[in-house]
Amino acid sequence: MIIHLPTGKKFHNRKEAKIYFGTAYYYKMEREKNI
Repeated sequence: MIIHLPTGKKFHNRKEAKIYFGTAYYYKMEREKNI
């Protein structure tokens, strides 16, 4: 399970998180350790 720290939103897998945020934004957050 992936939890987005700033919002507390939960995702079951990376694919769901990428669909929700968009791939580029998701990778940016992953680099900054927000997810």
